[in-house]
Amino acid sequence: MGINRNGNASEFGWQFQIESGIIAALKDINKIKSINIEGPLQDVQLCLNDGTEILIQAKSYAGVPIEEGTKTGWSDKLTSAMIGLFEDYIQDKNNTLKYYFNFPHPLGKDKGGKRNFGLDKFGEVYGFELTGNQRKIIRDEITDFVNKETNKSKGKPKTTLTIKDVNASVDDFINKVSIRYCDFQNYRDDSRKYSNLDTIIKDFLENNSINVSISRLRDYWTTKSFSNGSKKYYMDRNNFLFGIIIIKSSFDSEDLMGHKLNISQRNKLYDRFKMAIESTFALEDF
Repeated sequence: MGINRNGNASEFGWQFQIESGIIAALKDINKIKSINIEGPLQDVQLCLNDGTEILIQAKSYAGVPIEEGTKTGWSDKLTSAMIGLFEDYIQDKNNTLKYYFNFPHPLGKDKGGKRNFGLDKFGEVYGFELTGNQRKIIRDEITDFVNKETNKSKGKPKTTLTIKDVNASVDDFINKVSIRYCDFQNYRDDSRKYSNLDTIIKDFLENNSINVSISRLRDYWTTKSFSNGSKKYYMDRNNFLFGIIIIKSSFDSEDLMGHKLNISQRNKLYDRFKMAIESTFALEDF
């Protein structure tokens, strides 16, 4: 069952997490062991070869068009993302922390500054690169939330963070977290919706001298491999990259003389691919 490309906000949020996972995986493909969407800790988790993780909070706005004055709920999204990442930072300061979003003014229009952070030609923006006002917005969002949860009279706090954690570590946390705008809008036209992701896939393939259909590979990753929002996703690096071989060989369609490759043949192909790709990674040529 494939993804409903024009689904509701929840389904679109799942699609945005998938896009974020693919972008992050391709960016650090030589370092990762596995990709986990809707992981136990964050929206996107990449396990690295050195034992650390890349943890990503991916927040999206599903309505279109997104204009300058659109009320995207940036404050609630920012608070949720930063609290989640900060909690993990307190547990392990060695992980890489990222906030991905698809809407303008993620820190607010009045004092938040730029419309977009980290367009592809600029890359991600780290916390230590932000202005004083921008850092204050993040700090205040975290502080206000922790204060509110700590001091409420009834119910269990919605965070494990304490004011002591905030006072001791929030500035170091902000320095380490990076933020990135990802151009992914809820258009019905796939060529518009996936244009940014297709460009990133195209650059990855060209940089590695791989000639396969960009749209078919993207479709494989976003619909077949990642299933849909009702199923949590986990894939190791080899299985992720094996999609390239599947698309290149047309073994996943009826194109090969009207027949699909049977499971045994596909497993043998995968075994050969795994040996080749691991040797290539070892030589750092990929």
